[in-house]
Amino acid sequence: MAEIYTADFGGISPELHARIGKIASAVCAYIESESDLLAKRGTYADLLYNVQKSNHATEALVSSNEFGTLPIVEEGGKAGTLTMKELRKIIISHHQFLGEFIITETMIEDSNFAEMERISRNMVRSYYRTRNKFAEAAILGGLAGNFVFAGKTHSAKAIDGVSLFNVGHLYTEDDLTQSNRFSDVRASGVACDAAYLADALTVLASKGRMFKDEVGDPTGYLFDTILVPGGNGKLEANIKKAVGTFNVPGSNNNDINLQYGLWNIVTLPDWTSNKDEFILMSSDANRQLSGNVFFDRVPFGVRSTAIIDTASLKNVGRARMGIGFGSYKHILHFESLAYGESTLTDGGTAGTNSTDVDI
Repeated sequence: MAEIYTADFGGISPELHARIGKIASAVCAYIESESDLLAKRGTYADLLYNVQKSNHATEALVSSNEFGTLPIVEEGGKAGTLTMKELRKIIISHHQFLGEFIITETMIEDSNFAEMERISRNMVRSYYRTRNKFAEAAILGGLAGNFVFAGKTHSAKAIDGVSLFNVGHLYTEDDLTQSNRFSDVRASGVACDAAYLADALTVLASKGRMFKDEVGDPTGYLFDTILVPGGNGKLEANIKKAVGTFNVPGSNNNDINLQYGLWNIVTLPDWTSNKDEFILMSSDANRQLSGNVFFDRVPFGVRSTAIIDTASLKNVGRARMGIGFGSYKHILHFESLAYGESTLTDGGTAGTNSTDVDI
């Protein structure tokens, strides 16, 4: 991801050109410095998505049948023919993100470089903040199948045309269905504590591993990432206890905690839910199945233009990005409900809008 800084000072006097050119050089340095710093830290797009470059107005994500196992052929026999057939396709559109800031004539006259640096760096932070929030919002919109970001409604549907988290996902040419949205109504007196969550992870990892591919065979992927709501600190702490202790959480014996060392925990700050819900993801499945895909159509760049009437410097930041989901078999959503409850976080009903699991 490269930040490009360009300047256009055509049609201005040599004196104004010299003054604004000096300021533009400083702005360029501030922008490149902040960009280098934030690029090293990475974003949720880099962490949770397959980031790809795009050279087209739209991009297509396509799923096809799997080859399955190779046929056995006797010596001298003809090789069996392996064929692939396109089963599903989704079109991803890119969105333009555009913003500007002004270096005023007063700031230039007073050589107020501290303020110029502050607002220049803030422009770069705004871009990375946008990138983070866009990436988060798409995944969190997976329950509804759409999400609103920057005043626009975007799709959060998987490649089979239903919401990313759904009980009726399609697989095989016969359009059989399977679920990647699960829930459990806890028994009376059972809390969503570390011991409960350790058991839940065992069950859910098995569910994810048993997702069927396009010929009906288990995919067998290892689920290794937990996405946690930033608004539920207690749940976050209990999940960390469930996967971060060598022995079984809450136990006085020496049994080994089977979840220890298996999981990466990612807390999503914009996920403000206080419900006992989380998302599991497989890094391998995400990569191999093109699960979460983030397209960089036009990398972020800043263009500066001299405003002759006001002797100011206008700086316009621009990028084009797109997001889509080429699979659903790399990810699942789980919600734990207290005894007697049945309403899910989005208003649906446990067992109807989600698949029951017994923890």
